[in-house]
Amino acid sequence: MKSLLVSSLAVCFFLSSFGYFPSRAKANTFGVIQPKYESSFFAEISNLEQGEDVSINFQLHTNGDLFQEADWITLVFPEVYELPDFKEEHFTFDTYSALSVEKTENNNVRIQLPITFVSNLSFSLEENAELKNPISEEQFSFTIFIEKQEKFYESETIQLIIPKNTVDVIIDENNSVNEFGWFSEKPQISFNSRKAENIYYSIDGNEYILFSGEKVQIQEGVHILSYFGRRTTGLKEKVEVKKWKIDPYPPTCTNIIPKNKVWINTLEVKIKFEIESISPTSIKILEKIFSVKDGESEITVSLKPGKNLIEYTVLNEAGYSLTDTLTYFVDVTAPVLKLFSPTKDQLVCGYSVSVIGKAEPACILEVNGIVVEMDNYGNFNTVINPEEGENTILVSCTDRAGNVSKIVNSYMYYSGIVLEVNLKKQKVYVNHELVEVNPFPFRDSKNGEIYLPIRFVAESLSYELLWDAKQNAAILKKENISIYVRPNDSVVKIVEGDTVTEHDIYYPPTVIDGNIMIPIEFTKKILGAEITYKKESDTVYIAFCK
Repeated sequence: MKSLLVSSLAVCFFLSSFGYFPSRAKANTFGVIQPKYESSFFAEISNLEQGEDVSINFQLHTNGDLFQEADWITLVFPEVYELPDFKEEHFTFDTYSALSVEKTENNNVRIQLPITFVSNLSFSLEENAELKNPISEEQFSFTIFIEKQEKFYESETIQLIIPKNTVDVIIDENNSVNEFGWFSEKPQISFNSRKAENIYYSIDGNEYILFSGEKVQIQEGVHILSYFGRRTTGLKEKVEVKKWKIDPYPPTCTNIIPKNKVWINTLEVKIKFEIESISPTSIKILEKIFSVKDGESEITVSLKPGKNLIEYTVLNEAGYSLTDTLTYFVDVTAPVLKLFSPTKDQLVCGYSVSVIGKAEPACILEVNGIVVEMDNYGNFNTVINPEEGENTILVSCTDRAGNVSKIVNSYMYYSGIVLEVNLKKQKVYVNHELVEVNPFPFRDSKNGEIYLPIRFVAESLSYELLWDAKQNAAILKKENISIYVRPNDSVVKIVEGDTVTEHDIYYPPTVIDGNIMIPIEFTKKILGAEITYKKESDTVYIAFCK
């Protein structure tokens, strides 16, 4: 309906301009609109760009219409066209020029036919007529009017386009792009154009710059170059956009996990690479290619026990590469660990508990979660302070590969009474409290045995100390037990109720300044003490459990 209305208005306008009817009110009484299935009219413009010099080929197809030589046709141009002065030679009918050409008002041109045509009327407006496309984005169509038959035909709608981009980007001859579209060096570029008077460019969406003729340096990274030319007509060409990818640097491995030259305890390891590169990268390892995403790649590699050498190459799309070797030592065997004290279900008394054992050298040894030092052979001896009653000790050994051995023992601990004799500093403690002892304990210069005053031992252990003149013996008495000690006699008699037993000790008691001195052996063999000696401080610990 809209097409019909436009066509009717065009006829009215044309006929009015030539006097076919005196007013628009009579428009519908003249002219015949040809349906598309009966006829067709084409106007083919040589160049649809705005502002360009053009030639136009007109073709009218009808069902048997006769066009006589010397008949007149009127070609109605859209109002957007500004017509030059046409001449006969500007219009060609199958190599014949028009008989006559008249330019009229309202963008009309009357053309007198040179020959007779049947059904098909074909003619061209040559480019030398200096007709330019309008600078307009409106759609339009041409109309041809056959005056003698009083018929008109309207062409299909034509849409002009923004002028094409005629700018060429010229790259410095020293630079080239590889198969992935990356430059491995920073390129310098310049521009030229076949039609544009001025050239403008913009990088990464910044303000457009007028190209001055000096080369433009493109920096590393991914950049968007936009550019266009401006014609002498003032028309702006279509903007062209190109992506520039420049990476002039080799890739770098900023971090690798596990680190190089470490020990691990698995035959399969996931190696994580963190890569820095402007262009996309991949990793070649063990003859396989792995992709790198967001600067990271995790690759699973099979290993063997012992030393493993793994060569890898990082390649980026700019053509650079980095090759290096990773060394991993594999140990899947748990380390050696032995615990000599305290043993399972052992009864321990004293100030503290000595943890004694042997582990694989260079492993990390922990006793109840605390790191303990070892000597070069793996021996360890440390002291812990447990609580009264049942305790659990956990000893673990972790080797450099991460293998772990553990020993867990339960034991009973009682603090009891501890006599601490420091011969080097000449000090004696009972349960950490400093006491005066006279005479002071001493070490026999001949046999090396340590002697203690019997009174000091009796008082520390709450024994009653008596003297039996008849038997020339000191008596240690507690409840129903009596222990008889004779100076210079290695036989000790114990009376418990009605039971009498005798025990031999290696070193007999002696007398110093009227005081009986008992050997330290006596405290262990007769009184049941636990004896510990520390050579570095020359200190002996005598522990009595409850």
